[in-house]
Amino acid sequence: MGAGFSYGRIALLGLTYWSAMTCVTLFNVYVPVLLREFVASTGVVGIVMSIDNIASLTLAPWCAALSDRVRTRFGRRLPFLIAGMPLAAAAFPLLPLAPTLGVMMFAIVVYDVAKSISGQPGAALMIDLTPEEKRSQANALYSFMGNLGALTALFAGSWVYRISPALAFGAAAVFLLVSLAAVLVGIREPETAQASNREAVGRTLRAAVSILREHPRLLCTLVAVFSTGIGHSAIEAFFTTYAVVELGWHESTGAFLLGFLGLAFFVFIGPAGVLAARWGLHVAMERAHSCSRSSRRLRRLSAPS
Repeated sequence: MGAGFSYGRIALLGLTYWSAMTCVTLFNVYVPVLLREFVASTGVVGIVMSIDNIASLTLAPWCAALSDRVRTRFGRRLPFLIAGMPLAAAAFPLLPLAPTLGVMMFAIVVYDVAKSISGQPGAALMIDLTPEEKRSQANALYSFMGNLGALTALFAGSWVYRISPALAFGAAAVFLLVSLAAVLVGIREPETAQASNREAVGRTLRAAVSILREHPRLLCTLVAVFSTGIGHSAIEAFFTTYAVVELGWHESTGAFLLGFLGLAFFVFIGPAGVLAARWGLHVAMERAHSCSRSSRRLRRLSAPS
């Protein structure tokens, strides 16, 4: 393939996001359970899992900014994928095989660092490959493939995990390497890249502060989105632990059921966009929260006393 734009090239690059999200979801769902073999405290498990978030907030943006400036024969963004994805693929299969807490922590840190090295430059490459007028559609396709990765981990991954945890994590690592190889063969970076310069970021932040001052109600929306993100992350990280410890289920059963949460996001993201466009974003969110509150009341009323 050449350097021109095509949705096929975005889909090919999206394979790396698909494979990465497969690994991320397997990591978030099963590593808390694996950690409990060495650590009894759920709080400590949560702290260990937050290493990923710390790396995403610090290392990932730095790598994205650095990829604006590097010049190699592979391009600007691809060297970060070449460095990060094989390293992540090497560390990932160690997670279910770790004989000690030290080995487990080593694999977790290496995987989190490697994922942060490759993630943002990969997304930046998608922007580089896409003309400005096509970016909404390209981003939707790229995000769609990431959602497929989460569903792959929760549905197919839970079945493979029940057979062998090592097989599930190993297959995901192989998928990482295969997707990287496909991108290296099929995609050539454009000579010019979209730089994420500091001045543009500063202007955006100043504009955001100005908008919040004029429309303080938007702050409530941001808090709602932030709170929803916290809740979703907590469910993803601890639902399988709850299923194992409190309900006595196999962890793969908990992960499989969690897949229906991801499937609901996947199915309703389109209708949600249509309703937001028809009603307005705030009205759509308020009605969605009203439905959520009503469903919780119905569950309490229908629960056995």
